[in-house]
Amino acid sequence: MVKTYLVDSVCEIFREAGFSTLFLDKSCFDIITKRGNLLLFVKVANELDNFRRYHAAELKKIAFFFKAIPLLVVGAAEEDVIYRRYGVVAVNLNTLRKILQGMPIFVMSERGGYYVKISQENLRRIRVQKNYSLGDLADLLGVSRKAVYEYERSRCKVFLEVARRLYDLFGWNIIEPINVFEEASKYKLDEDEKFEVRKEVRVACKRFEGLGFKILLTRYAPFDFLARYKSCKFLAEVNKEVEIEKLSLLNCVSKILRSYAVVITRKGSDAGYSMKRVSIVQESLLKEFENAEDFIKVVGSKDI
Repeated sequence: MVKTYLVDSVCEIFREAGFSTLFLDKSCFDIITKRGNLLLFVKVANELDNFRRYHAAELKKIAFFFKAIPLLVVGAAEEDVIYRRYGVVAVNLNTLRKILQGMPIFVMSERGGYYVKISQENLRRIRVQKNYSLGDLADLLGVSRKAVYEYERSRCKVFLEVARRLYDLFGWNIIEPINVFEEASKYKLDEDEKFEVRKEVRVACKRFEGLGFKILLTRYAPFDFLARYKSCKFLAEVNKEVEIEKLSLLNCVSKILRSYAVVITRKGSDAGYSMKRVSIVQESLLKEFENAEDFIKVVGSKDI
């Protein structure tokens, strides 16, 4: 399946579900999409194996920075199954559509096979009602008595075949649907990897840190770094000259993320290149700000 078609299809699915959607290219994420307080950074790939570890690592860090959810949508994957790739939840197109329509998804693919969540409370209650001992149920399921004991005392996932036997015995009350967005929010950040950073970007980051900002350097994103002070966030790009296309892109990205954007240049502001949500700051002027609050008061005064 051609990736352009996939990206267009994913955008359309989100729009049909009432999301604001922005498409980007050549980044660790292809789509930013938002509905209410739900914000997602979405990567699109033809197959799970096309998703690279380094893209996953940066995707998760950017999502964490914005308190968002990373998601992978793939063309070649089974329907009604939730996958994980490098810690990022993945689904195919039709599964994504069903999720956004509120339809339940029950199966997750993890190392070792397919799994289903079960309700420990309902399992124990119905087992007792039917006068099954732990050993009786273990024999019927083809598992150990200890396994049934664990099913009833912890929120766990069971192999798909075991879940089918439980369904045949006790019905749907035993099976729990997967809260996909909750599952997708359970990701771990990878350790930072060193990579080469342009000198002018290093200098700008050091000055932002000196003002009191927390910094996240990026390598596969449409900005050079992210800066945060309390609840105020900046997308930052460092360029020798102002590029109208980059300003337009940052303006669109900052709008959907409800953040500020700043382009740091040698020449500074140019009235002919003004954008509503983007400030242009001359590199040498960064030294004149006393702290992050001073910077925000001057540069972050734009309406977002």
